[in-house]
Amino acid sequence: MQRPKGSIHTRVRRVASLLVLAVAASLPATTVTSAVADPCGPNVAYETRDGRVVCSHPDQAPPGVDLNRRPTGDELAERRYGPNKEPLEAPYSSASTVTAASANTIACVGDGSDGTRVQVIYARASNVPDRFAEVDGLLEQYAADVDYQINVSAGLSGTGLRVRYVTNSCKLDIDQVVLSADGDNSFSATRNELRAKGYNRNDRKYLVWVDAAVGICGIAELYPDDRAGAENWNNSGGMFARVDAPCWGYAEAHELLHTIGAVQDSAPHSTDAGHCRDENDTMCYKDTSGLPMISTCPTKPSWHVDCNLDDYFNAAPAPGSYLATHWNSARSIYLQDSATLPPSPKIALSAPASFYAGIPVKVTATATVPEGRTYAIGWSTSRSDCKFTAATGPASTFYCPAAATGSGQITATVVDSVGMGASATKTFTLKKPHLKRIVIAGVSRSATKIKKGSKAILYGHAVDALTKKPIAGMRVSIYYRVAGTKTWKKITTKTTNLAGKIALKVSPKKTTYYRIVTQSSTTWASDKSTGKKISVI
Repeated sequence: MQRPKGSIHTRVRRVASLLVLAVAASLPATTVTSAVADPCGPNVAYETRDGRVVCSHPDQAPPGVDLNRRPTGDELAERRYGPNKEPLEAPYSSASTVTAASANTIACVGDGSDGTRVQVIYARASNVPDRFAEVDGLLEQYAADVDYQINVSAGLSGTGLRVRYVTNSCKLDIDQVVLSADGDNSFSATRNELRAKGYNRNDRKYLVWVDAAVGICGIAELYPDDRAGAENWNNSGGMFARVDAPCWGYAEAHELLHTIGAVQDSAPHSTDAGHCRDENDTMCYKDTSGLPMISTCPTKPSWHVDCNLDDYFNAAPAPGSYLATHWNSARSIYLQDSATLPPSPKIALSAPASFYAGIPVKVTATATVPEGRTYAIGWSTSRSDCKFTAATGPASTFYCPAAATGSGQITATVVDSVGMGASATKTFTLKKPHLKRIVIAGVSRSATKIKKGSKAILYGHAVDALTKKPIAGMRVSIYYRVAGTKTWKKITTKTTNLAGKIALKVSPKKTTYYRIVTQSSTTWASDKSTGKKISVI
């Protein structure tokens, strides 16, 4: 299929392997059915519109992402750019889960509005504060990230493809829409209100960032139609993809790819529920089908589009292959032929699959970069409560606070001096012991005797009784008892640092005893130190 040529810009990106399928079409629904299997997969609802089936399947968020809390602008910026919260020119360092890049790196195609296009929208309910001015630069980057993923993945077939966004003077055109107070409650409510406002063009697909946190990660429209030709329903307009604020920067490519036909049930590695099984791939994950994943492409970045170029996307499929004879999203008229990007760097990540909350662990990354380029490695996690000691570099120390539970993801990202990047992600689980692990709490002081009104420093520590390793992020309460009395009184509560220690300045008026008490959690038992005496003379 021939597409009009257009000028391009290079760009970089990483999207976590997450996922959110969904689906719908450009015409009003006539029938809504809840299905157990056919035709959209196990436990996936579907609708019938104008005689066409369209599937609707909201999906899970990445580990550690709270779908009921809108990230702040600063949190979104750090997720995208790292701690500096601003685009950096290559070569640079980034601790972000994605690769920072210069702005305005989407393809500049034609006059920006001719032909088939992807229109992007910032939408919010009328009772949600408007923060477009704060996030519009991030939205531009998310759109460019999708463009980058598709272009780099197409480059593996010896050609390039770019997203045909609606642009204005080569800058991404973002429409701002205010919905009713209930307009963000569901995908159908948002879609119906947008259609009523005129977003129903047959030559447009709509990628909608909804500034909401109502339990949705992302959802989009997908026709079960694997016909190879341009008449495929997924090659039509009026289709919607929605990504909510908790999953901004994670789900955009996944959702847009659904609207251009990924993944059909007939694909070699299909889950029969709109996704694929062969990782690493932005469209693959364990969905409602319950089918297990297979590690076919372990060295590919998690954002890669079609792991083996055999299920839903191949810019140059071999004659007679599945994607030459069935629907191939790379044929979409919403993509633009382009020059091929240079080869991308690669990165491998080493991190433990499980560890105890509060116990720091080592993580390392090894990058392979094309000759002649410099590069930087950055670290990030899907858990806002967990931390790295070094945000950049080939190695770091990682820990979650002692009271943490559940799971999360660690991501290492490499960016080279031509602005190309890759990432690797591993999921970790915080171990839950059968019996709470024993803690040793201790306290010492900088001086055993001081003059009245003078200050001394108390030092507390918490360590694992079995391994003697320090426990980081443990809440510790400090108590005192004046000599001659029996009652212990609480001074304050502090949190242990990476070395499992706390420090507190005290200024007793009389001879006083001090001790610390560690707080119990799912992982750790409580312990209290013996009293340490500071004499006032």
